[in-house]
Amino acid sequence: MDQIWSWDNLFNLCALAQGHPELAADQLRVEADHQDEHGAYPDGMNDMFKHYNFGKPPVHGMLFQHWLAKEVPEFWTLERQEEFYDTLSRFARFWLNQRLDRETGLPYYIHGNETQDNSTLFDQGAPLITPDLAAYLITHIENLEEMAQRLNRPGDAQLWKGEGEQLFERLMRHLWNGERFEAIKVDNRERVWSLSILPFKPLLLGERLPREIREQLVVELQQWFTPHGVATERPDSDLYEADSYWRGPVWAPTTMLLVLALQRCGERQLADTLARNFCQTCADSGFAENFDALSGAPLRDNGYTWTAAAFFCLAKGLSA
Repeated sequence: MDQIWSWDNLFNLCALAQGHPELAADQLRVEADHQDEHGAYPDGMNDMFKHYNFGKPPVHGMLFQHWLAKEVPEFWTLERQEEFYDTLSRFARFWLNQRLDRETGLPYYIHGNETQDNSTLFDQGAPLITPDLAAYLITHIENLEEMAQRLNRPGDAQLWKGEGEQLFERLMRHLWNGERFEAIKVDNRERVWSLSILPFKPLLLGERLPREIREQLVVELQQWFTPHGVATERPDSDLYEADSYWRGPVWAPTTMLLVLALQRCGERQLADTLARNFCQTCADSGFAENFDALSGAPLRDNGYTWTAAAFFCLAKGLSA
């Protein structure tokens, strides 16, 4: 990896937290050092340039609250929460102030590159209001509410609680159609759906979702499972491509986030199966950028940091 991407870094942080806590903390500090006046982190940067053309999704809350705080509590200390509270708050405000659709009050992506690059959900274009982004932002805000409580900032905690409740109500009102989560194009209000994995990311919300919706999504999600992880496009889709970035292959971050989502939904056995299958694929095929969802063959770059990071995080959970 020749530069820092502002969500790859967070998975690396999780993997480093136990053995190299200061190096782990630096993964977020480097982003905070380059946060702009609106609260956005650079999409990517290296020693030659940085750019804000796009962003990356706010997965911080999910990883910090539902992985770090539980698996490496000695890292997620009150002191570190005090250090990072302001930068994480400003990042939440970026999405709430700069990227909320006026009609629905939900956040939107300006390009597929901000999440799963060429996902089929973006085939009709962008800007796009998506269920995964809303779920990420809600969990990010949940984490800020919990941090504010621990830091004895009750006023902040109450504000974050209200923001999270409003976003969840809007998610359910605008993106759940009674059978599935859909996306909405900002320009023409067209409703969009595909056989991408992205509409299942609201499972990250766990018991916030009504039980019947949660159970329905868990059952349907298993159609994306393969012996090697979770496909990013359903394998029987007409748009499935074996080697196509996010239109089929198994990716580490998607797998890890859905493992955490299933755990949060109380589906521990299913989460363990998904984690074990992915870890076995890494053991067999190395830490490739992604993997053929049906064969497990390594694809693209053959040594990727966030693949290794997700492997170590998931393997730790399996050995517990």
